[in-house]
Amino acid sequence: MLVTLHSALHWPVPVSLTLAYSTAFALSYTLNRAFNFRSHAPVGPQLTIYVPTVIANFVIFILGVGDGLTHVGVDYRLARIIAGCGEAVFMYCAMRWWVFRERRPT
Repeated sequence: MLVTLHSALHWPVPVSLTLAYSTAFALSYTLNRAFNFRSHAPVGPQLTIYVPTVIANFVIFILGVGDGLTHVGVDYRLARIIAGCGEAVFMYCAMRWWVFRERRPT
């Protein structure tokens, strides 16, 4: 999607990147909710937890780790792979134990 928006449609990188990541995270939420965590909880409360999780992920891993590593001399492709590994662990743990956690009735 990023390549299509930027290279084919010539949209600016920030717009293309934002739309591509937003679409990816929306798809991730939907597929994880349905298939990995089989959640039947109301969507609204989960989204109010998921959105800050995605923002934290973006700031910490995409901007922080990915860009930070390139600033200290790591090749941008390797930096993206390293950041991606951190993202995978962070997002799985956040979704497993925070976003889609099983809530016991009180």
